[in-house]
Amino acid sequence: MLSAAEKKSAQVYRWLLAYIDENKFSGNQRLPSENALCRKLGVSRETIRVAIDRLVNEGIVYKVKGSGTYFHREKVMTRDLNTEDALYKIGLVLQGQDTSANSGLIEGVRSVLTQEQVDLHVFLTDNKFCNERRCLETVVHQNFHGFIVDGVKSSILSPNLDCYKELYRRKIPVIFYNNFYRNLRCPRVTINDIECAHQLIERLMDAGHSHIAGIFVYDNYQSVEKFQGMAEAMRNRGLELNDDYIKWCISDEAHNESYVRSIERFLKSIPKCTAIVCCNYIIYRLVMKTLQKMGKTVPEDYSLVCFDYSEETYRQEDVTCSVEQGFEMGRQLALRLMEMISTGECDDRNYTYVMKPILYDGHSIRKLKSKNKDSPGGSTALRENLFTGFVVPENVQQYAGAEAHRQRTAYTLRKSGCFQRHPNLACIRPGRAADKQMLRIPPGVCGPVPEMSGLWENQAHLQRYSGSDFPASTHPEHKSHRDKGFRHLLR
Repeated sequence: MLSAAEKKSAQVYRWLLAYIDENKFSGNQRLPSENALCRKLGVSRETIRVAIDRLVNEGIVYKVKGSGTYFHREKVMTRDLNTEDALYKIGLVLQGQDTSANSGLIEGVRSVLTQEQVDLHVFLTDNKFCNERRCLETVVHQNFHGFIVDGVKSSILSPNLDCYKELYRRKIPVIFYNNFYRNLRCPRVTINDIECAHQLIERLMDAGHSHIAGIFVYDNYQSVEKFQGMAEAMRNRGLELNDDYIKWCISDEAHNESYVRSIERFLKSIPKCTAIVCCNYIIYRLVMKTLQKMGKTVPEDYSLVCFDYSEETYRQEDVTCSVEQGFEMGRQLALRLMEMISTGECDDRNYTYVMKPILYDGHSIRKLKSKNKDSPGGSTALRENLFTGFVVPENVQQYAGAEAHRQRTAYTLRKSGCFQRHPNLACIRPGRAADKQMLRIPPGVCGPVPEMSGLWENQAHLQRYSGSDFPASTHPEHKSHRDKGFRHLLR
């Protein structure tokens, strides 16, 4: 009968074997340090050393003085994966960068596939084609009953489609999640990212934001769909999606801390930007580090939204985001894969499932002051109407009279102080009753503008759309033309 210490070391031994199997196709061959294993597994260092020494004696791992413990990739690759007493052997092929999302998904899979029923093996690809291929070429010969896969750089034509076609030929079912290959007939479980993008971007636009920047990963199919949703949402509101406000990166860059400098240069190149869209949680963390480095805050300097927030801290950080649904996605994947295994199906026959996004409304969006409450386009619509309509205060219109309908009628605002030549805009003349006061132009009051040329217009004409007082000017050119301009307008 084993002692308590022997039972603990056996548990650590099995955990280390699972860790090695999980990472054997990735670029990581180093085991966690003894201290890290003690904290994670809650056992003593002596127990950890007993388990590692057992692996050393079996030739699976080796120690490098001053560096750590590593596993022999060649030895591990040829090692047979025993199914013990389980009925099925299932492979879970993950990208591996977002550990929080992965852990939730694995928990969801295990909630359906019990240990007695299924022997579940997790493999990490680091989102690299070579690792994915090495994994598929190995496991195809190891009697697996099915696979759950997160595709590698799925928006790019994969060089590993032949491996999936071999699994299909052997009638081994594969179901994808998040990232999938459109060239295959395999089912998938995804979130409706286009709908999610509509909801997030509409929250920004409802708050008055029109200069919205986005950071997306172009080799990730999920990210491409999020971009499409953003473009559609802005187009539906009549807003232009400026290419200068979109930053594309590859997945390898998104997981590099040095990418902060690139994000900083990007934000500085678009000074009018008021809001940022992060395509995933990893990009969000990089953007937050960038803003901290720049001395900027959310939402005072930049409003911010995030897709697929995978940590439990979204309420603590109070960020408006879509919440990662790893656990529920894992459940749906496991249920559908087991049904495919039982029916012998490999094609997508109603096994695909699209999940609705779940959004959390935090306080990371600052509401901008609207310049025109009556206009759906706000200040942008007013600028577009600059040459087709003219804002005239109601208390001025009574002085215009029939002159407003004449082809060369002009209105002058004598207290404005300075005028500039403009071919399509006229000035306002409120009349003597208004000579002694500075008029404020209320927003949203429009009147017709006749076609004019050679007329004079206040240098701060944009300010009248927001209700601001016209500033006086002492510029020599403005002063020299003022009286001459009035006589020209009124004759």
